[in-house]
Amino acid sequence: MDQSYQPKLELTLDELYTIIGELEVVRRKTFMQAQRDQKQIQDMSAEITKLRTENGKLESSDTHK
Repeated sequence: MDQSYQPKLELTLDELYTIIGELEVVRRKTFMQAQRDQKQIQDMSAEITKLRTENGKLESSDTHK
């Protein structure tokens, strides 16, 4: 038996369009979640910077340049 044998997957155009549509919805939701996560990271970073400045400690981050 040939190890590289792949069974054929037969889809109608309607089924293919449905799958593509569902993938597009997932892609958009994932993108929107990534944007929300990035915004939250930026907000947290700004808050950390503000607290450091207010407390007079670590005016700059300790990450290596």
